[in-house]
Parts: sequence; C-alpha cells; structure tokens
Amino acid sequence: MAHMRVLQLVPALRCGGVERGTVEIDAALGPSRSLVASSGGPLTNLLCGLHLHWPTLRWRDPLSVLLINPLLLWLAVRRHDITIVHARSRCLALSARIALIFAPGVRLVATWHGFHTATSWWRRAFNGLLLGADRLILPSECVRRHVARLYPRAPTDGWTVVPRGAAPEHFAPPSLSLPQSSSPPPVALLLGRVSRSKGQDLFVEALARLRADGVAVDGRIVGVDASKRPGRYHRALAASAAAAGNVRLLPLVGAADVGAAYAAAAVVVMPSRRPEAFGRVLLEAVAARRLVV
Repeated sequence: MAHMRVLQLVPALRCGGVERGTVEIDAALGPSRSLVASSGGPLTNLLCGLHLHWPTLRWRDPLSVLLINPLLLWLAVRRHDITIVHARSRCLALSARIALIFAPGVRLVATWHGFHTATSWWRRAFNGLLLGADRLILPSECVRRHVARLYPRAPTDGWTVVPRGAAPEHFAPPSLSLPQSSSPPPVALLLGRVSRSKGQDLFVEALARLRADGVAVDGRIVGVDASKRPGRYHRALAASAAAAGNVRLLPLVGAADVGAAYAAAAVVVMPSRRPEAFGRVLLEAVAARRLVV
C-alpha cells in the first residue's frame, strides 16, 4: 500500500497488554502514519503519533456505541485520510463497522485479545462482532484454536496469528544482575492490571502466609491505574494488602517503570486464574533473568 494511515481505537490507554501493544504499534508506524483514539490515560504520553481524545470510547451504552463513536470515527477518517482502522475491543469493532459503511475503501482490522467466553447466545453474538473485520489478529496460536472452536463455521482466511512478543534488550541490559542475598527482604513482583482474573488476591494471601511463617518478603503489585476510580475488587485488594503488611500496590506508567520493576524483583509471580492470551510478562521476566512462579 503506497499510502497508509492507521487509526487504532482503544477504550483507554492505562495499564495492560492491549494498551502497551497499542503504544508499540504506534511507535513502529511512526508519527506520519499513526493515529490513536482513546478516552485517555497515562500511556498517552508515550505516543509518537496524533492522539484523538474521545471520552465516549470507554462507554458501552447504545448511544455511544451505535451513534456517537461511529460519527466521531467517520469524521476522523475523512479529516485525516485514514486507510486502516484497527479496533481493539468488541464495542469499538461494532462502532467501526457502522462508520465504515459510509467510508468505502477503508479497511477494518480487529484484534481478538483474549479467551472471551461464549456461555450464552448473547455473549456469543457480542464476541462475534470481531469476526466481521476484514482482517482478524490473534495474539497466539492457542487463542486462534479457541476462536475456531467457538465459531467452527467462521471463515478463517482473514485470520492472522501475530504474537505480541517482548524486546529482551529493554529488560536485560549488560549491567542488570540478580539482587544480592545481602539485600533483604527479597521482592516478589506481580505485574499487570488490577483484575480478579490476574489473581492479585491470591498473591496477597500467599505473602500473608509467608509473613505468618516468619519469611520476610516484600510484595509489589505493579499495575494500579491511579487515574481510575478503584472498583470493588481493587478496594478489597487494597484492604487485604494493608492487612497483610508486606504488600504494596504501585502504579505503572511506561516501559521504564516495567524495566525498573523487573530489575528490583527477585521473583516474578503469575497467579492468573485463567490462561493468558500470550503471557508477555513471562517472556519479559525471563529476559530480565528473574525467577518466575
């Protein structure tokens, strides 16, 4: 394609693999070919292309999904000469499909980011919104098999597995070494957005038991979004961490914070309750030469 301008749609640019992937694609495309639309967040400071701040992208009400967001997208496509729209959520994929009815020639790409369940016909139809894109990106072969199992009749010729990957040079500089045993207490790190599926409560419970057994460990949960109002799970997690006495909840802003978190850790813990779509943290922790549980 001689001329290419890509507009990525993401609900928010806070902490998480989807958001970090958005920033990485933006950097790879460069400022002349990349635009990102989101409701905002701390990772907007890392973008090199134009950022379009649309607060309604994080809302799931029918007015936003079916009217406001499609209108904003259609106007942006016309104004910025967009050739590819990349939707990174199911609601945004629906908004994009509506907008692009009136923008012939613009291609729609969507990413199926995780192991979305289909326990009801409504959930099945909601997940299937991603299948209507011209191209569907899947972050791993296991996710591709999962989607094919859920939708056996869906055409797969437009599906492409694109592993997220990790850049080892960001996490294993020559000067990086394991923390010395003479620097107590060792740090146990859990990196990722605050969500029950990530198992942060299991991490806090385990460290509380270690403390009760007389084992000194400094637990750090890195991935708290300071710009977002804490939900029920976050509030309960903060209370249990305070009760444990050896766990801290810390924000994550950019790639530099990720490298610093790994460098300070003796062990990286991944207590996820369900399979990860790719498992970026595992690769990064290994690249940083850290033990992984």
